[in-house]
Amino acid sequence: MRTEAQLALLEPRAATAPCVPAIREKVTKWRDGGYKGATDTTRLLLNHWFLTEHRSPRKFAYHYFQREALETLIYLYEVAKIRRQKPLIETFAVRTDLKLLRYDDFARYCVKMATGSGKTKVMSLAIAWQYFNAVAEARDDFAKSFLLVAPNVIVFERLRTDFAGGRIFTTDPIIPEELRIYWDFQCYIRGENERAGSIGALYLTNVQQFYERAGSASQEPEAMAATVKTLVEALQKIAVSELEPQLLDAGRALSETPPFPWSRPTMAAKKCIFNLVPCDNEFEKEFARFLDRAEDISRFAKLPEQFGFAIEYTDGKSNLRYYEPDFIALTGNGTHYIVETKGLEDVNVVNKDRAAKLWCENTTRLTGKSWDYLKVLQTEFIRLQPTSFSDLLVLKPSQLV
Repeated sequence: MRTEAQLALLEPRAATAPCVPAIREKVTKWRDGGYKGATDTTRLLLNHWFLTEHRSPRKFAYHYFQREALETLIYLYEVAKIRRQKPLIETFAVRTDLKLLRYDDFARYCVKMATGSGKTKVMSLAIAWQYFNAVAEARDDFAKSFLLVAPNVIVFERLRTDFAGGRIFTTDPIIPEELRIYWDFQCYIRGENERAGSIGALYLTNVQQFYERAGSASQEPEAMAATVKTLVEALQKIAVSELEPQLLDAGRALSETPPFPWSRPTMAAKKCIFNLVPCDNEFEKEFARFLDRAEDISRFAKLPEQFGFAIEYTDGKSNLRYYEPDFIALTGNGTHYIVETKGLEDVNVVNKDRAAKLWCENTTRLTGKSWDYLKVLQTEFIRLQPTSFSDLLVLKPSQLV
């Protein structure tokens, strides 16, 4: 049996899942009532997509969960006109202990769909819904231009297949004949050249473009580059800010980590709470053996990804990143150490070091327990040949910034 505190760890800080049952009930009634409150264009689209039989040449129909996802977006944005998180929670949440987002300046919706359930089809329908309302209804609160960001290259290539040349808008029954006259839409894929202008446009890129260095050569449309740049700058201004550290809860025990498979190097250790120390490389395995033998270490653990511990930091471009430390160790005098073992250093190492050191300082102040940070380079470890953890502390002044 899990406690309420443990279950709370599974919830996001700005949870909106408690709103789902009430939203679903409202959407069902709205659907059964014939989509009252929607524009004529929206009702035409919904009837065309979900209530009309399609053959091209085989029979085609959108799945119910795809329909429900799109109807939910339309109901919240167009009918209920809930475009911020605060009224969303006030209207639909049954709990009163939910935290509000600090920045709630624009509409943000999340549609949770399983892998392979047809998210791309829902995106294409959402784009058409916004575009046709912007053009046919002359509504300036609907969009005609869209930025679609893939999280990695694999997803980017899949999306390219669907959106290149506007393919999905012609192969799927998205555009009703009554609205085809309004369709003037171009799909730009990252790396493509500028084309003739259009009323609407979709720009498809991947998240790596957000981190590219300025001055890199590109033949992409100016509108696409400007859209990405504007979005990045706007998000950086509102998403990254200094906050006063707070102790949110008492923390978690490493023993709560669920069992997990491991195919890389391991080592049996007496001082580790896990039956085997899961190491990513041979140096980590050597360092774990050292900690297990060091007389001034009472307990230690290699922090597995499954435990979910990470320290927030910002890189050189003010992008929010997450640093996952390697080891945690407790010395005989009661000091906790976060230890980072390094073979090679990357460009963000200074920012990671600074964030880890600040985390230790704040945690010491908030908990009353002593925490410190130590980075151990492989070359220095080999040179020192330490026999106790205290031997490594000579590295601390020179390695931290």
